[in-house]
Amino acid sequence: LEAIASEEGVGEFVRIGAPRPHRQAMEFLASCAMLVSLPQDSTMAIPSKVFEYLRFPAWLLALSEPGSATARVLSGTGADVVPPADVVGIATAIRRRFDAFAAGERPSPLGTDPRLTRRHQGGLLLDAIEDITRH
Repeated sequence: LEAIASEEGVGEFVRIGAPRPHRQAMEFLASCAMLVSLPQDSTMAIPSKVFEYLRFPAWLLALSEPGSATARVLSGTGADVVPPADVVGIATAIRRRFDAFAAGERPSPLGTDPRLTRRHQGGLLLDAIEDITRH
């Protein structure tokens, strides 16, 4: 990872830590101002990391294609959803959050949105299954 980061010109910004217990990993995530969800190989699935990240007081940058399940679930939440190949969009989102942080603004957890609960998302799934099986 360090070699890839160096090749891409961001090596000085990348820190690789040793594996840690889950509790320490969660404490680390809770200390971050921004969390990044990397692109997935399926646009129809929402990575569990996204729901995990929603618990933390951090800005969320989701690298996801428009219309993907991740983009759809995060629509209107305050998360920055940017296509993975949109370098300018990614830089703009990071700059906007950096400037806000420098001005004293701190993010709030996005998981308080009722649309993001397991109950609501499960209901959407069950409704879709019912629609499909009715036909």
